[in-house]
Amino acid sequence: IMNRLEKSIRKADRVITISEFSRRDILSLVPGCEHKITVINNGLNDVGFRKEEADGDGNRKDGGSADYIVAMTSSLPHKNAVGVLKVYEAYYRQDGTPLPLSVIGIGDTGCYPGMDKEAAAHVTCHAYFENFEEMCRVAAGAKAYLFLSYMEGFGFPPLEAMQLGVPVICSSRSSLPEVVGDAGLLVDPDDIKEAAALLSRVTASEKLRKELIEKGYENIKRFSWDSRTDLYWKELFR
Repeated sequence: IMNRLEKSIRKADRVITISEFSRRDILSLVPGCEHKITVINNGLNDVGFRKEEADGDGNRKDGGSADYIVAMTSSLPHKNAVGVLKVYEAYYRQDGTPLPLSVIGIGDTGCYPGMDKEAAAHVTCHAYFENFEEMCRVAAGAKAYLFLSYMEGFGFPPLEAMQLGVPVICSSRSSLPEVVGDAGLLVDPDDIKEAAALLSRVTASEKLRKELIEKGYENIKRFSWDSRTDLYWKELFR
């Protein structure tokens, strides 16, 4: 696959990629092709769901946040499910009134067998949802959204959380800083102590949550399909 990709890049007149991170990856594969690469970020589809519809695990439908945290991950190693559970464990131990955690993408906490049993008892895992709206309902009802992936070529999950009006705590790896910008709190996914401290800050401060939510709404405007279409049109016909 990599050989075919390299040959395609060398043969192409122009290369469009979705992030600066991906551009750097291309340059590491095919040095010297800077002149033919253009970065155009992905467009963001409307999730078709609004926060006021959320009830999540807390059965709230008044637009408020229920008392829990949500995290998005999967069993794939780069999605860092173990890191998510370790951060929650540290948060649970240090916070005087820790909130429970809903994890989307794994069926149980078995990927981290050494997890503190008391903390693990406050984790609800959702391996999958029957439909996207159900997943949005759980995410939108949370007080904070945790995403600690090691590698993303672009990174839709934190942007979808911003659409849903949820404060984002996000990995500082790969493309995620350029996608999230200053609209989320960035953290090294291996810095368990700092990530746990950010969870405590966000869940304890209504002011901070409101600030992050407003920044999130503003940030997602950068990824409108109208602006993406214009950029592709200019690139293809220049």
